[in-house]
Amino acid sequence: MKQLLIVFLSVSIILLPSCKKNWLDEKPNTALFVPGTLEDCQILLDNNSRLNVREPGIGEIGADNYFKFFSDWQTAQEPERNMYTWQPDIYGAQPSPEWRNEYEKIYYANAVLGTLEKIAITSSNSAEWNAIKGSALFLRASGHFNLVSLFGKPYDQTTATTDLGIPIKTTADVNEPAIRGTVQAVYDLILADLNEAKELLPITVVAKTRPSKVAAEGLLADVYLTIGNYDLALENADAALTKYSSLLNYNTLSAASNTPFTRFNSEVIYHAVQISYGIIVLGTGYVDTLLYQSYHADDLRKVLFYRNRTVGYSFKGSYNQSGSSFFSGIATDELYLIRAECNARKNNVAAAMNDLNTLLRTRWRTGTYVDMTAANQTEALNKVLTERRKELAFRGRRWNDLRRLNKDPNYAVTLTRLLNGQTYTLAPNDLKYVYPIPQEEIDRSGIEQNPRQ
Repeated sequence: MKQLLIVFLSVSIILLPSCKKNWLDEKPNTALFVPGTLEDCQILLDNNSRLNVREPGIGEIGADNYFKFFSDWQTAQEPERNMYTWQPDIYGAQPSPEWRNEYEKIYYANAVLGTLEKIAITSSNSAEWNAIKGSALFLRASGHFNLVSLFGKPYDQTTATTDLGIPIKTTADVNEPAIRGTVQAVYDLILADLNEAKELLPITVVAKTRPSKVAAEGLLADVYLTIGNYDLALENADAALTKYSSLLNYNTLSAASNTPFTRFNSEVIYHAVQISYGIIVLGTGYVDTLLYQSYHADDLRKVLFYRNRTVGYSFKGSYNQSGSSFFSGIATDELYLIRAECNARKNNVAAAMNDLNTLLRTRWRTGTYVDMTAANQTEALNKVLTERRKELAFRGRRWNDLRRLNKDPNYAVTLTRLLNGQTYTLAPNDLKYVYPIPQEEIDRSGIEQNPRQ
């Protein structure tokens, strides 16, 4: 019966959008698969093939971690070619996997939350009930955060209450109209969900594919960093690291291996993987030259993250133990960097450099690393952001970092692509930092205009 539950989900929910149906406009027969017990709810939340391994990958396509030669770019799928050159029309008549997958995740979460309203909490089930609700809230927040980071305008406190975000879904009612919320409304829901989730989730979980209290605090730190609330980003990163702070010693790993990092390694708090796109993961997606050259010869990330190709380097450093599917989950190294950045921004220079040095001592060849120092706040922040760029390459973070950092002229960058003698550029704060919602989604569900317009 439990297997049938997942089968019904797969048939009724997963396959329909792939047949050019609109996810927000679907009318599946919910009587077939709505969970009725806590066990049913946990089965839905443990559907890892749907909830953990299909996180957005198009941010990486638009970012500056890699480059393509013209002949190789020509062989990529049309949407990927369009994303690489930041075209105004990306998908054409094709659907967006990111849009479909994240709203599917949100649907799962809402189905579980709706079921929990009908299940009484007792002394014997309270721990399980709380963990399930916390997990569902975490997943709903993750889905909305991933979507607004791509299809909504970058967060700006002065305009967030009027900027277009994404449709907010808080129920499993597929007949509910798809009304686009403001950026502020989306973030308000994300933060409310995560702050409630962290109070419900256990500190430790049986598998890293399940969210924990530490994972909720880690995601909160990321969200608060994105919107520029450095006090609360610091508070949550610190809370998470107080509970779990393990770091890998890169000296124990094999540089000769094409998959030097094991899946679920000791740094991983919550396991998630990006959608694989051929334009990046194939051998002809070469690591940006300046990024590669930014690593010191004694920095082991240079040989553990990258593989020498005929004319350049490809990325092999995924915490998913794969050269073709990149880790995008929550790990301790990122939390050290978030805490360091927040301390630098708050002028706690010594604390910022302490976290940065703690991390980097585990990344450099034994006996070669000399602790960094910073004379002032600006120097500390520069060093932290430089190392964030190097540590989190191909982790699914760069696009969001560009969106938030471009608002500061000191850190704004112009991205450039060169193909067949033609130069394409993406200026800081360009509206092309907002991915267009596929036109078919707009036509079918009546969602308001794209933020680019």
